[in-house]
Amino acid sequence: MNTPRLVASAVALAVILVIAVILRPAFKRLKATPEQRQRARAVARYGLALTLLLVLVTIWADQIRSAALVLSAFAVAMVLASKELLMCILGWWVKMAGDAYHIGDRVQIGDIKGDVMDYGLLTTTLLRVGTGRGDEFRSGGVVTVPNSMLLTTPVQSLTHTIDYKWHELDFMVGPDAPWETMERHLLEAATEAVAPYREEITKQLAAMEERFAFRSIGADPRAFLSITEEGALQLSLRVAIPVRGARAVEDQIVRRYLSLANGSNPGEKIDAPPG
Repeated sequence: MNTPRLVASAVALAVILVIAVILRPAFKRLKATPEQRQRARAVARYGLALTLLLVLVTIWADQIRSAALVLSAFAVAMVLASKELLMCILGWWVKMAGDAYHIGDRVQIGDIKGDVMDYGLLTTTLLRVGTGRGDEFRSGGVVTVPNSMLLTTPVQSLTHTIDYKWHELDFMVGPDAPWETMERHLLEAATEAVAPYREEITKQLAAMEERFAFRSIGADPRAFLSITEEGALQLSLRVAIPVRGARAVEDQIVRRYLSLANGSNPGEKIDAPPG
């Protein structure tokens, strides 16, 4: 009879369930961001499941050992029949080992871009991004990605190490347009836009430099002149902007630039739409 083992298994399950019930309100009271609370819930969920599995394996070790041959044959059959399932589990392991992303990160897996809502042993759930220019706006759609994609598809984490990216805005310079004045107005508009978060981006760059032995990129906007294939003069602005809200900052820079350009020389309008 396996009555003692059944009782022990039932007790172990009951203890895990009680702990889960106790932790649920504790997570709600946790002073953290929603992403951090969701991440803590995921860690606790998988931790409790792993603990229960280890306890059950310990309790039923003799029976598992005696049935090892049968289980091995069954496992081989399952692997052959469930290749995709195995690949999903391996993809999850690669994600965990490589620390590819966390809940709340904005990532791109292949052609799919979104904010990580949750991840598990088999799938990763994203709040999809990609309804506007540059794919910066949330579409509101939720997409579930099989973790098997992580084995063959590069994962680009856009906010895992830093919440900002370096973005370029291109402006065509007319034949008679004063490019020096345009450059000055562009840098002034970009500097004003960056000012509210310049200190934060400097801190994140310093932390990134210390963690990865990475030579820090400057946070100040820069302007570059180049000649297009058609022989026209082009002025490019390189500026650090938040990954989330990039379009709004770009709009702010363009509006401020046009305001400065049109107001600096009354009667002279500089025609310089972004490329």
